[in-house]
Amino acid sequence: MTGNSKHKLISILLSCFIVFLIAGCDSSIPEAKCSITFNANGGSWTDVTEVVIEVPQGSLIWGSRPEVPKRSGFNFCGWFSDKAATKPYDPNSIVSSDTVLYAGWSRHSVYRVEFDTDGGSTLAPQLVSSGNRLIRPDDPEKEGYIFYGWSLDGSDILFDFETPIRSNITLHAVWKEARNIAFAYDLPSSLDGNVELSALPSPETIEDGKTIESPAVSLSYNGTSFRFLGWFEKDSNEPFDFSSAIDRDITPYAKWEEYAISGTGEYIVYSESGLLKWADEGSGKSCTLIADIKLSADWIPIGSEEAPYNTIFDGNNHKISVLRISGDEDYHGFFGFVGSSGIVKNLTITEIEIYGSDSAGGIAGENLGRIENCHTYGTIQETGIAGGGIAGRNRGTIANCSSDADLKSFGDAGGISGVNYGILDACSASGTISGEYAIGGVSGLNLDGGSISSALFSGQIADGYYAGGIAGCNDTGSTISECSFTGRINDMDWYIGGIAGLNSQSSVIEKCSSSGEIIGISETGGIVGHNYAGFIYASSFSGTLSSETIGGGIAGISMGPVEACYFSGTVECNDIAGGIVGTNQFYKITACYSTGKISGNTTVGSIAGQNERGTITACYWQNESTLSGTGLNHSETPVDIHRVPDEATWEEAMTDMNRALSDSKYAYSSNTGDAKMPLIILNK
Repeated sequence: MTGNSKHKLISILLSCFIVFLIAGCDSSIPEAKCSITFNANGGSWTDVTEVVIEVPQGSLIWGSRPEVPKRSGFNFCGWFSDKAATKPYDPNSIVSSDTVLYAGWSRHSVYRVEFDTDGGSTLAPQLVSSGNRLIRPDDPEKEGYIFYGWSLDGSDILFDFETPIRSNITLHAVWKEARNIAFAYDLPSSLDGNVELSALPSPETIEDGKTIESPAVSLSYNGTSFRFLGWFEKDSNEPFDFSSAIDRDITPYAKWEEYAISGTGEYIVYSESGLLKWADEGSGKSCTLIADIKLSADWIPIGSEEAPYNTIFDGNNHKISVLRISGDEDYHGFFGFVGSSGIVKNLTITEIEIYGSDSAGGIAGENLGRIENCHTYGTIQETGIAGGGIAGRNRGTIANCSSDADLKSFGDAGGISGVNYGILDACSASGTISGEYAIGGVSGLNLDGGSISSALFSGQIADGYYAGGIAGCNDTGSTISECSFTGRINDMDWYIGGIAGLNSQSSVIEKCSSSGEIIGISETGGIVGHNYAGFIYASSFSGTLSSETIGGGIAGISMGPVEACYFSGTVECNDIAGGIVGTNQFYKITACYSTGKISGNTTVGSIAGQNERGTITACYWQNESTLSGTGLNHSETPVDIHRVPDEATWEEAMTDMNRALSDSKYAYSSNTGDAKMPLIILNK
């Protein structure tokens, strides 16, 4: 082969190699990677002890590191090239081959943290591994102090619980002196349950030197709000300053105006000053109490005859205490004069001391309106004309009232009213009553069509010309019905009766009962002392009676009809005694019976001691076998009186008496099992 041929062949082969080389450059060459093995070296990643990752050859590994492994009791110190962890791996090293890295570890150091509470409640120390954070303990307690925090040196610079613990330390409790604030209401404990009162703010405990906000509170009644005056310390008229630092324990009291005026002009009152504010308005304003009130000064009665009280006073079932009135004015009482449009209700007055006045009562000197559900306790003395536990004189209505007052009058006196021209209904009285003229457990005089019904007296009557357990004198067309006397009358005078001393001039006593003790001189009766042209119906006496001269189980002397009455008590007289009437003059005794005990020194009868030209029809007695129906009979007409044998029944007697009552509104009915009262009266 020639030289040119060799040169051509070499050129061709070189060209082919270049073409092949260029063609090879168009194919992808795989990237070289290295395996990095992270060995936990005694630790782990949740039960895994090695983690293998791949990184490109010639790169750094830190962007692909796994999480730090954990090893109980050790701190992680970093990654090392040797298992003994003596050669820290350089994070800037380029990876050129597969590599194994080993976790390095150092043992934990444990430190003790003590808590000095400076007299507060004890806290247990904590053990903390080096570099870890302390767990904040519960706040200690120390009486009279507020816990402020923990300090390394007891100063006000507080310890940061995010700080790693690297040594034993003692934390000291930092305390601030506590100030207690307890809020209260300056209101009476008797405040009405219907009052709308905002909740009392909760007590607060604050650091000494701090301030507090003024709480908001409200007081209202039936939509009427009381003006809030502010917060005051007890017994102080200076408002509490909430902008001042608190340096002691305090109790601010909320105070309101002591009265409020509704949209209709009604006064709503809970204190003496509020009541006096209403009283200053005279008789033109209504008033409602929402708490009990104690008066501190003498009271000036509200209303007069010239300007009577003609609106509504509602005690709202609260009481006024220490009512003191004296002087020589005409009308004494909480109200001097209640007009015909006036209403006083739901009021109790205690510790009454009233002296003087022509007409005096615990509620009103005189009443022309309505007094209901009122009650009085105390003393009313030295009244000139009329004194009563509720009203001196009543020309209106007094209902559902009671009095336990001691009364003494130079005129007429009664447990409810001294003189009644109106209506007394469902009232009761006790106490001791005395006077110069007509004295009654409920009313001294009941006059001019006055009515007393469903009343009770259980006290004592000590003196009076006319004395009665309900009325001293029931006169001029007046009525006493369904009333009871259970007290004591010890009046050494004339006209003494368990219900009325004198019942006269067409006045009526009916369906009344008397079971108390009665002592008198003459004309003494279990129901009426002297029945003068009055009527006694369906009434009974079961108490004890004694008289110096004339006494009767129903009437001492009767000059008016006595019908359907019965006696089962005791009558003892030195002179004339009768089971129904001591002396019956001119009038009828009809369908009455006696089972009581009767004794006297002259004329004694089971029905009448003496019958002076009167008529006695269908009357019966039992037990007193030695007595006759009348001790002395001066009537031209024979008396119709019969004795029921001791062992006999009362059926025939009841039939006969009911026949005699055929024109009456009353009739007898059997009362089986009661030998003293075998028959009772019923309305037909």
